Amino acid sequence: MSLEAMARKRPVSRVKSYRQNSSNVRQGLVELVKAIFILGLKIVAGLVFIAGISLALIYGYRLVTGSNYFALKQIEIEGCKHLTYGEITSSLGLNLGQNILDLNIAELQHKLSKKPWIKEVYVRRELPDKIRIAIVERQAYFWVKYGQKLFYANRLGERIAEVLPKNFISLPVLYVDAQCTRAKEQLPIIVSLLDKKKFPFSWQDLAGIHLTSLNRMEAFLEKPRLKLSLDMDGILENVHKLSLVWKDLRNRGELNKVNKIHVLNGQVWVGFR
Repeated sequence: MSLEAMARKRPVSRVKSYRQNSSNVRQGLVELVKAIFILGLKIVAGLVFIAGISLALIYGYRLVTGSNYFALKQIEIEGCKHLTYGEITSSLGLNLGQNILDLNIAELQHKLSKKPWIKEVYVRRELPDKIRIAIVERQAYFWVKYGQKLFYANRLGERIAEVLPKNFISLPVLYVDAQCTRAKEQLPIIVSLLDKKKFPFSWQDLAGIHLTSLNRMEAFLEKPRLKLSLDMDGILENVHKLSLVWKDLRNRGELNKVNKIHVLNGQVWVGFR
């Protein structure tokens, strides 16, 4: 083939290639537009579906919370000794007739947990119309004086709440010398021995307890009326020896004649009126 013929054919080939490429580009653009359009439809459909579900949920929630079927009709409270039923419900702001599903249980528990007498609290719904509140109160063992007021105190001598005429409980008064650095260590031992009835007297017989700077416990008893001084070192043996002497005095009918008892290193001294 001559050079002239080849020169004539080349332009035709270029035209065909150009047209083919243009056609492919147009087809690709069309496919891309279709894909974008389909994706847009799917997104719109999804948004419409989500909006529909949301509206349905809102409508359902309003329907449920507005129904008298879930109106609060009963509040059950268990575990109360110091706090009254009215004090608890008023502090929570609960009223019969409120919709039970509108109540924030975590918030109710938080409100109650701030009350000084409450150690633990559990609040739960019981559908369709009941709230149940279970309370674990702090245990008071003593009275302690702070300023010009008396407070209930726990087994460590820590204040719980002020002693008031309502829900009054008579307890032994606790005195702790400022120099007594082992009170929080000693008090649980004393409380445990009293609870287990290791002492020859009971909580009801105690008028007061004094922890001194000399590492002694002084107990003031009402029945019989006497003062007991007991060394805290070797307290288990001291309490055991005290019990033996106490029993002997009672058997001899002399216990009511005693006005003081001192126990040190397992030795017991008795003073008579």
